[in-house]
Amino acid sequence: MGTVNVSLSDPPSCMPPVGNISNVWITVRSVQAHTSATATENKRRMAGTRAATCVGSDAIDLFSKPDTRCVLAQLGSASLPVGNYQQIRLLLLSNTPAAGVAVPLSNKCAGNGYNCVILADTRFMRLP
Repeated sequence: MGTVNVSLSDPPSCMPPVGNISNVWITVRSVQAHTSATATENKRRMAGTRAATCVGSDAIDLFSKPDTRCVLAQLGSASLPVGNYQQIRLLLLSNTPAAGVAVPLSNKCAGNGYNCVILADTRFMRLP
């Protein structure tokens, strides 16, 4: 077994504002690691898929302020079998989650789902 630590970071070029975008909010619900080179979007649960970590339900701003020192969020860690992993996937919370699914305490997207872009003029665009 080995330990994987998952964090999310951004380069200085992603500081706001970028064009007419002020914020890009995402809510990561889990991380998957795939050992299979043939893992596809259509095959979410297949041989070689491991849940790397289950993350909290806080929203993350991909265009956060520069005081984060490039690390936006520590998503967690988990023990996984040693091997060659072909894909690491961040699974986002649905913009319309089912009843009983954990959601952030505050909705950074102002009720426009849980993954969105906020434009400089304060308009919201829901991410798919």
